[in-house]
Amino acid sequence: KYINTNIAIEGGNEVSTYRFSWSNLNNSSIEPNNRMDRNSFMLKATHKIGKVFNLTASVDFNMNRIRNPILQGGTYSPLFAFTYLMPRNAPIMDYRHNYIDSALGGMKTGASKDPYYLAHTMWNLFEDNSIRKENTLLADIDLGINIAPGLTGLVRANVTNYNDNTEQKTRGSGPGFSSGAF
Repeated sequence: KYINTNIAIEGGNEVSTYRFSWSNLNNSSIEPNNRMDRNSFMLKATHKIGKVFNLTASVDFNMNRIRNPILQGGTYSPLFAFTYLMPRNAPIMDYRHNYIDSALGGMKTGASKDPYYLAHTMWNLFEDNSIRKENTLLADIDLGINIAPGLTGLVRANVTNYNDNTEQKTRGSGPGFSSGAF
């Protein structure tokens, strides 16, 4: 599912202009238990100060929240597991609902309980949860100077700030659901 919403407001006159926009993205992939939400805000304003100076300021702020990003490689990657690891006749839908060892708790292991070695892939898809939050700020201010016809100057200051936080919750895959982590 993909939903993208955009709203923008702009205006101005011969001396000043402004534009504000907001964008909201909600996206879930073909992999279960996966989602991305993003909110983006942008404000830009310009102002002419007499005939010599032009002032421009802008601020961009993005907030991302990503739940269980798709693993791109390795044995836990769905692409690897469903394409190379298992045979084509493996009962994927059966594994989707039967990867937990109902007698001991935890993940099914061993050739008799997990003959296609897919329980670990299903466990990662449905029992391990990761939430990553990212915030990005880009701000700048420009002062343009009209020195002479065909000769201009520019003074620019900018700030970039990025921070992220990842929270990992891993349900215990051992007997009795032991060895979990947070």
